[in-house]
This record gives sequence, structure tokens and C-alpha cells, in this order.
Amino acid sequence: MLAPRSLAVALLLALGACGAPSPPSPPAPRSVTARVRFGARTPLAGGLSDTETWRPARYLDVIVRRPDGQERERAQTDAEGRATLHAATGDSVVLVTHVAHGGLEAWVTTDAEGSTPHEHVIAVGASDLEIDLPDAQPFAGALHLLDTIVHGLEAEQRWREVTMPPIFAHWGRGETTDWSYFLGEVPEGSGRYGLVLMGGEPGQQASTDTDEHDEGIVLHELGHFVMAGTSGDSSIGGRHPPGSLTEPGVAWEEGRATFFAVAALASSGLSTEARYRDTIGIVPTGSCRVDQDVESPAADNPRGPGVQESVTAILWDLADGDDPGVPAGARLPDRDHDGIALGAGGVMEAMEAQWAEEGSYPGLTSFLQFLLRTGRVERAALEAMLTRTGEPATVLDATWPTELALGADVEGQVDGLSDPAPSGGGPRPENGLDSVEAYRVPVDRPGTLEVRIRVEGSGTATDHTDVLVELRDRRAVLLRSVTTRAHEARLAVPVEEGTYVVYARSVEAGSRASYTLQASLQ
Repeated sequence: MLAPRSLAVALLLALGACGAPSPPSPPAPRSVTARVRFGARTPLAGGLSDTETWRPARYLDVIVRRPDGQERERAQTDAEGRATLHAATGDSVVLVTHVAHGGLEAWVTTDAEGSTPHEHVIAVGASDLEIDLPDAQPFAGALHLLDTIVHGLEAEQRWREVTMPPIFAHWGRGETTDWSYFLGEVPEGSGRYGLVLMGGEPGQQASTDTDEHDEGIVLHELGHFVMAGTSGDSSIGGRHPPGSLTEPGVAWEEGRATFFAVAALASSGLSTEARYRDTIGIVPTGSCRVDQDVESPAADNPRGPGVQESVTAILWDLADGDDPGVPAGARLPDRDHDGIALGAGGVMEAMEAQWAEEGSYPGLTSFLQFLLRTGRVERAALEAMLTRTGEPATVLDATWPTELALGADVEGQVDGLSDPAPSGGGPRPENGLDSVEAYRVPVDRPGTLEVRIRVEGSGTATDHTDVLVELRDRRAVLLRSVTTRAHEARLAVPVEEGTYVVYARSVEAGSRASYTLQASLQ
């Protein structure tokens, strides 16, 4: 006789042999088609539109995950937002804000390090997936932002056959509330770059500044990335309100980033207007921070090399038109028939060529002089174009930065204190046209570059005659700075052969001073 334990084992074996029911097999994967669209709002004069249009989520990463969390398959949507997947009922389809297509790569993240893309999860049922994501779901905003970046990268590919390095944007509705800006390389040395884009105040999309649908703003920040990667950077940075008179390097970089934005919108078919808008909120509670017709600047707007709107308008007029030498798909609409039509690609190529010249530190005036010197435009045609748009003659003939030979003295003045400022408007100590002077210093051998400044007055904050002196490299990277004390100041930096730029600046609190500056190489 079997012992009780042995008897139980025998019974179990017998039941198994008689075909006891086994666990059900998991559903077999089948072919599933997913179509993904997102709701997009249009920037209007009164804020973002209160209605949405549906757009395909192009080239988006799509992952199929099994119930145990393991990845079953990975695919990508096409230009119509469709992807064919193999999935089983009970699986999940995960949409990821990442695009890698045609050599370009872009993604939108929840963090400023570019590590974590946004995800949206949909359960797989018995039928194909028609995924429509309205703007009420923040993921739709991330998709619009991503698609806009891809359009901008595609425009640069069309114009110049240039594929930019990978770039991400940090954005979150109600999370990124500070400002929109280009981060640079993140992390340094990684070969990938980042943007931060505003997501508005928490729960206040209808009335605060959120940029996921402001395609011009997204492309403006992308423009900084493209310009920095292809044709340098001449800006000391800082705020630049519409219509302000700023240091010419700031005006150049901000104005050409806006040109890139409006040109990319037009050549991508996203806009038929030469207009740049930055909205706040949604109609009817919204408004427009910036509403700029780049082909017809406002009559009361200041003009010249220190005005970002002038830079944008001039670059647009240089590019727009129907020149047969410009491919049809790259032509920009031309309302005023200004007579010059280099195309967006032609303007971008000229920027790259100027930057490639040894020792260049570009701004609006030197760029126009480069076009003339290299025969890209004729002086009479350029003068006629500028006259039609009301630009001053100094746009063509001014020198910026001022040349400073080693061992020579130069006299100058900064004024970030007078109200109104000498050139107009309120004082702008940070980066105003009167507050900053720039000097280009060519260095023909390695050594120690020494900069000395002597100020008329005490050179201190007591009587507002203190002056900030900066030494920057050809990419406007700050190498060293010093503020005057007791009438004078000195800085010294080991340098290699190359071009350097010395800035004399009003301090942040505002100062007004005359000075003598000298640079020498030890």
C-alpha cells in the first residue's frame, strides 16, 4: 500500500495523464495599423486660436509592449502618421516623442538633460487604432512642438543639404515657466544639443505664455542652434524686447534667428505670411506679445544695425522672390518686389561663407559688406532695397566691431544710465546700443593678451563711472572679465593665434563713463 503522500502524487500524475486543462495560450500577435494625429492651434493676433486643426504625428517612435512590460516591437509612423505593428489584445502601444528620420534626430523631454521623452500609452483592442490627441492632452502639445522642430531641420536640409546634430527640447505644460532659449550642447562634449520651451503657468494655458503652438518661437530657438552650428555666434546675450536698440551682435543673432523661423514656416508650407508671432494664451482671453510683419516693419520702429527687426527684414528681402536660380520649393513670397532674390539657402550659404573667413565676427553691417565684396549682390540694387524699407545709410557703411590694433589706444564711452538713452528709448545697461562697445583684436601669435582701461572719473560705483571689461573669443565665449576700481583695470589671458573681441560695458546697475582702452600681447 502506498503511503498517503505517495498516493497524492500518484493521483496528480494520473490526472495530468488524463488531459487536465492547461493554462490558456496568450493571444497571438496580429497586424495592427495605428494612425496618430494631434490637435494644433494657430497663432493669431489675439492669441492662439480657440479651434484646433488635426495634423499627422510624422515619423514618431511607436513601441509595442506586452502585458509583462517587455518590448514586443518598435516601429515609426510615416508622413501621414500611420504605422503597421504586430500586437496582441492586451498589449500596449506606447507613443514616444522621438523622431529619427532622413538623417535628423529630435526629441522632446520631461527633463533639461534630454534623458526622458514624453510617452502616451494606448491599450490594444480588437481593432486598428485611430489615435486623435486633442490639445487638452498635454502630449498633443509635445507632438506639435516636435513636429515643428522637424520641419525646421528639414528646411535646413533642403536649403543647404546640411544635417544638423541631434537636438532635444525640454518642455512641460505648466512646468517650464521661465523662458524659451537655446541651451547649447548638453552635456558638453556629447554632440547633442538642447532647447528649453515655455509651457505656461500650471492650469493657465488660456491666459499665460506657452510656446508649444507658437511655431515661430520654436523655430526661432531652433534658428539659434542652426546658426551657431553653421555660422558662429556674435552675441553677448541678454533680453531683447521688440523694438529695442541693442548691441549690434545681439541684434544680429536675434534677428537672423527670426529670419530662419519665418523662412522655415514659409518654405515648409506652414504659413503663407511673412509674419512672426509670439502669443500669450488662447482667444478670447489671450493676446500677442509680438506680431511682426517682417516684410513691412512698423513705421514707428527704430531702424539700423542695433535693431533685431531690421536684421530680420533685410535678410527676408535678400532671400524672397522668384529668381529662377532659386529652386521653386525654396522660394519665399515677395510682396514688395525688392529686386533681390537669393533664396533662404543663398542667404544661409553667405552667412556660412562669411564665418569661414579668417577673423570674421559677423554682424549686419559686415554681412552686407561681405555680400557686396564677394559679388553676391550689386550695390545699387542693395541700396535701392534698403531705401524702400527705410533703413539708414549707416547699415552699409558702419564698422562693427571697431578694429583695435595691438599697442594702440582707443577712446570710447558707454552709457547705460541716461534716460532716455542717447540713441532713444529707456536705458538698457544689460546690452543696449549705448551701453556696450565692441573691439575686434587680431592676434598673430600665442602669448598673453593684456587689456587695460583707464576711466575718466573714479571708475567706481559711487559716481556711476565703473566699466565692465570682457574678453571673448571668436564665438563670443567669455574668457575673462574685470570691473574698474580706482580709475583703471587690467586683465590678462593666455591666448593662441586668432581673433578676440574686447567689450567695454555699463555695469548692471547702470553707469556712464568715458574711457581709454589698450590691448597688448606679451
